[in-house]
Amino acid sequence: MARDYYDEARGLAAEIRTGAAELVRSADRIEDAITSGFTATEILMGLRFRIGEMLDNERASLPDGLRARAAELAQAIDETLRS
Repeated sequence: MARDYYDEARGLAAEIRTGAAELVRSADRIEDAITSGFTATEILMGLRFRIGEMLDNERASLPDGLRARAAELAQAIDETLRS
């Protein structure tokens, strides 16, 4: 079965919303990447960018488990886009 990146990203955004208030904007951006993309490639590129941006800018606010999930998802999306 193929991996559902959209569902994983939505789950990540939902989990982010339950954490620190300053992370809500990152959750919004992740969800926006899904809803505003026109093609699957555009959506995946947006998710990779937004998750990477969150990891770069919000690293101190992210709990370790959430940070690891986000990094793994971004890496998996990157590998898919490169294949």
